[in-house]
Parts: sequence; structure tokens; C-alpha cells
Amino acid sequence: MKRGHQEFQNMLDLRQQSLLVRRQYNWMGQEEYCVEVKGINGCVGHGDTYKEAKEDLILAVRLWLKKEGRLELPPLNEKEKPLLYIEPAMTDKEFNQINVIVKEWNE
Repeated sequence: MKRGHQEFQNMLDLRQQSLLVRRQYNWMGQEEYCVEVKGINGCVGHGDTYKEAKEDLILAVRLWLKKEGRLELPPLNEKEKPLLYIEPAMTDKEFNQINVIVKEWNE
């Protein structure tokens, strides 16, 4: 039986997870949002808006769950509370440093 979108959304209650949010440059040099589940490698979404990035995050979480053979994300430790971490936007200096590294990979 296929699950409906709303039912799946309820299973993926990201309010029970800590999220990292950051504005950064994409590969075209334009700003985008990045949202990731803290502590879960590969659960990252990107988008032109926060909403788009969070929708992309849901897709990334679905893929992670499938890959890991799980039905839900691991719970936080009992001592942890879900938080929304807002990191500073990527600086031009960081962007330029990353581009130097990428160019070296392609040589």
C-alpha cells in the first residue's frame, strides 16, 4: 500500500530534529538556501527559497531512510531538544576558496 504525502509528512516530522540553515552560493554563483538535518550525513536540501530547500530536504530524508532501511529518523538523545541553527551566510572568500579547489580537481 502506498503512503499518502500527508501521512509521509507526519512520519518525517522534522520538528523533532535539529536543523542547520545557511545561505550559500550554488555552482552558478547565485545564492541559495541549504537546510540539513544535524548529525545525519546526506540529509541536505537546497533551494532558491527556504521553503524549496526544506522540500528538497524531505526528498533527501526519504532517500536516506530507503538507503538505511529505516521507517523514521533516529530520535534525538533524551537530553537534546530540537533546535534550528541559523549559520552565517557563505562569504565571497569562502566561495572563492571552494572554486580554487574545484578548479584543481578538474586539472
